[in-house]
Amino acid sequence: MIRWWVKRGAHLVSIQSPLPARQVLAQHSHQGPPQPGLAELERAKVKFMSFHSPTEPSEKIWSQVVHLTQDENSVMKLWWIDVAMTNPLLFKLSAQKLQAISDIFLRLGATPREACLILKRCPKSVILDATTFEHKCLEWQSFCDQLRLPWVDVLTEIPVVLGLSTDTWRDRIADLREHFSNSLSTLIVESPCVLVEDWGSLSEKIEFLLFTMQVSPASISKSGALGHDCEMLRSRYLFLDRSGIYKHPSAKSLELEDTAKPNINLIVIPSVPKFLAKCTQGCLSVEEYNTFLSLLAQEDMESRDAEEQLKTGLREYESEDEDESH
Repeated sequence: MIRWWVKRGAHLVSIQSPLPARQVLAQHSHQGPPQPGLAELERAKVKFMSFHSPTEPSEKIWSQVVHLTQDENSVMKLWWIDVAMTNPLLFKLSAQKLQAISDIFLRLGATPREACLILKRCPKSVILDATTFEHKCLEWQSFCDQLRLPWVDVLTEIPVVLGLSTDTWRDRIADLREHFSNSLSTLIVESPCVLVEDWGSLSEKIEFLLFTMQVSPASISKSGALGHDCEMLRSRYLFLDRSGIYKHPSAKSLELEDTAKPNINLIVIPSVPKFLAKCTQGCLSVEEYNTFLSLLAQEDMESRDAEEQLKTGLREYESEDEDESH
């Protein structure tokens, strides 16, 4: 019998086994965090209460967490503290209902870790009775199968989608097909928010990317650009365009392949220093970018003021015209 030390979460656990190291690691590397003892639960409670005032509702929520972690028959018991730290309001539901909801995800093929990730982001408002919720999950799984989407991965990012009707899902797909018929699945995987975002703001981003930046639908889908707000896309595009760096493709080349430069996947890099390093080759600094943003904000304000003055003038003119007609 050989003693091995296997890492579980932040802990090293002693394992005795006659098997070689490769098999021991294969058996234990995918297990969840270690089962919490009394000391671990107490430390977790202190951390939990530091996020929330130690009132009676918080104590009640914590008692739900403890109840779930002590259920010997649940494969989810090791994950509930993690869920509670991120989404404590979920525990206003009964422990029995939460266990039933997690069991639904497991029955549909999710791992305990995946179920944990979904529950960490799942609004309490989308969970009705277990039977109705399971029916909605089955509809979601079928919907994803039809589009060849990984239902768990997408749901992990947007659990709120379960609060929408299946007709709403289908209507959104119909809208997206207008521009992304050949890359729809990629679009949803890279930017799951396209299924739940307000259509007004989403269509504004789509039109800006397609018609102002002239990026191809395939490149938009792969880049995850629609997961960012329109103001970020606009400010970065204008910065590069006015610096003479952004190159629009010709009408002919756009039909064949995307030649807009820099590539959109570089423009939407979250880190500003990395964005500048990739798109300007280090020629422009963070300070210069921030200065540009300040000037752009001032320019936008002046433009809004001028537009408002024009509207006011038109209203006054129409009012005077009506008075003269009477």
